[in-house]
Amino acid sequence: MLFRILRFVFFVSICLFPSNVLAVQEHGGAEGLLSHELAHLFFAFSVTYLFVKISLSKEKKKSPYRELRMASLFFIIWNVITFVTHISREYMDKSQFQGLYLRVDNMASILWYTGSIVEHIFIVLACWYFLKALYRIKDVTGEPVDLPVNRKEL
Repeated sequence: MLFRILRFVFFVSICLFPSNVLAVQEHGGAEGLLSHELAHLFFAFSVTYLFVKISLSKEKKKSPYRELRMASLFFIIWNVITFVTHISREYMDKSQFQGLYLRVDNMASILWYTGSIVEHIFIVLACWYFLKALYRIKDVTGEPVDLPVNRKEL
């Protein structure tokens, strides 16, 4: 019981008294960014292939495939936004980052700023539909899917 109370106090204190964080992650020079962007392209092509295969299938109206198709669509959108965001970051001047503030005054900074915010919406939706698809597959096949989330929350 004491451990639960201490854990609760710890997490509440983190939420109430946050410190500065560095939300801009560098990718280790041109080689790091290139390999990172290639990973986004590979993932985008993979989920595009999955989306097309499910769309051409006769099973696309059934529940697990419908959710998996939606998940792959949101993964595609997320990859495109993230890819553009990473590229636009390279065109921004370092003087636009001054301390904790960002000066948004050209097209690259607008793309970077809005893309960095919007991409989170699509990745959460993609993961949500992917999780729902896993639960629906469990319902269809009868095989257990061992995930730490309660099914009734979906």
